[in-house]
Amino acid sequence: MILKEIYLYPDLGEFSDEIIHPFRDQSRSICNFLERHRGAEKFETPNFKKICFVGTRQAVNEPCVNSSGALIVNVMARELAPAGRQSRPSHPAPRQRHAVSIVN
Repeated sequence: MILKEIYLYPDLGEFSDEIIHPFRDQSRSICNFLERHRGAEKFETPNFKKICFVGTRQAVNEPCVNSSGALIVNVMARELAPAGRQSRPSHPAPRQRHAVSIVN
């Protein structure tokens, strides 16, 4: 098989939507970049066509291939406290953001 898709997101069961959706949206650009770079090389894989790096709070398990042909790689992640964002003059109050840190 040829690797076509790369994803990076927090575990859907361990993190809130407040964390998941912004993280997934913001990580798409780097994933798209990697997909384009790898696509040009036609990267051959033994039995999967996509890789999903999933941030989890628990110890990292062995990677596995699911029934959709995706290699699931769990990586340790932790939630960082909300950080205030500098407001622009047109905004009356700063918006709150959460972050997830991927840990080696």
